[in-house]
Amino acid sequence: MKKFLWSLSIVSMLGLASCGSGSSKEAKELLSKILQFKGIPQTIVANICQDANRDGICGVGELFTKVTINKNDSVDDIWEKISLTEDGRYFLQTYNPELPILVELQDVAKVNFDDGKFTLAFNGFKTKKDDNETKEVSILESMVDANALSKTIADKFRTLSNSEAQDKYYTALLDSLETNINTLRANELDKQTAMSATIKEMADEIKTNQEQADRINGCENNQTCVDEEIKKISDELIIDENEIMEIKAEQLGETSTTDNNTSTSQKEMFILPKGVMKDRVGEKNSKGETIPEFIDLKEMSVNVTDTNIRVEITMVNLPNELLYNQNTITRINAIEYQWEIKFDINNDDKMSKGDLAFAIFNAKFENSEEKMTPILDANNQHIYSIDDNNNYIFLEPSISLNSYISINGNTMIFDVPKSLHESLNKIISSTKVQIETLYDNEDNYYQDNYPN
Repeated sequence: MKKFLWSLSIVSMLGLASCGSGSSKEAKELLSKILQFKGIPQTIVANICQDANRDGICGVGELFTKVTINKNDSVDDIWEKISLTEDGRYFLQTYNPELPILVELQDVAKVNFDDGKFTLAFNGFKTKKDDNETKEVSILESMVDANALSKTIADKFRTLSNSEAQDKYYTALLDSLETNINTLRANELDKQTAMSATIKEMADEIKTNQEQADRINGCENNQTCVDEEIKKISDELIIDENEIMEIKAEQLGETSTTDNNTSTSQKEMFILPKGVMKDRVGEKNSKGETIPEFIDLKEMSVNVTDTNIRVEITMVNLPNELLYNQNTITRINAIEYQWEIKFDINNDDKMSKGDLAFAIFNAKFENSEEKMTPILDANNQHIYSIDDNNNYIFLEPSISLNSYISINGNTMIFDVPKSLHESLNKIISSTKVQIETLYDNEDNYYQDNYPN
């Protein structure tokens, strides 16, 4: 059994962090889970934590490496608990298996920023049973958990028929990830933004070029052929100058278009609503595909009085029914359709603490049946607020909008009385708004925004 070496100062800190929760933990069951690493060398694993506050950072109170450290554990017990097996499995004991998982990696030889550290984020475990449930920890799985890549496409690349080709693919994936992190950090993106953008951009390339898995398998045992295909993959995964510009523009709230040597920039993400606002129609996604008419924004109006908030959103074509719970979607709880109005309560041109949103969306839950369904039968219609960690949360008490959303022709109408919740009084006629729609069938992603 290989030992993963940790400094004694870290181990001491872990012992303190794990035993400071008192009786609330004692009332829960300590569960055994397994983290199965694939394509990530043991030598660059620096830390593993459950992200209790969902801020994307392993805080001191969240550090536990591979398992929970008990108060009375000896040093020998601790070394044994944080051991790594020969086949790359970490054994984790946890009271809250559903919490997101962060894996901190450190590769000072290849990553030029942040002391060589970068973090992959993962969803938590699915079950709350002590069943040795296994969770894959890989770059591909991080893409799947970020809803950037479907499990179907990821499986094509993690089940290559040639084991040597599989190892070479994982190496190329890690090398490209680290190269892209260096590129985006050098372009002044912060650590977390650089990572999330890298995951998204690489996943987009994998989706676009998913037939590469078949070509690698077609090489069979011809390693020259394998190497040539891996080289093509590596080249395509690297973020180029145009993609860097698009990423930076997105972070600044800008829209950048490089077609026909023209560019436009819109820094303002939110707009003061005045009369009927008109949006461009027939816009395209990142693949150059025209967005579906049922999310293609055409006209919008927002009217706020002392007692009511009325928002009308007109799409190019809004059918009576849509195909909900699509069979093509393999991600659990994935949002496939959404129409949302964001209110910039604190006037900082971004969604931040205290801001509000009206949203109707359909998420595909586990075992949901695919069927044609009236749009207003979507399973989530609520008012949301933004918390301290910039997460969307239900207002307390939760407010359903089922009775306050209607459709007239191609127009979706939100007609919401302020008496539903005291927070709605913060929305006034001078509150800036942003309107966003999306459609995702896992193979293709489309989004429209106003302003854009």
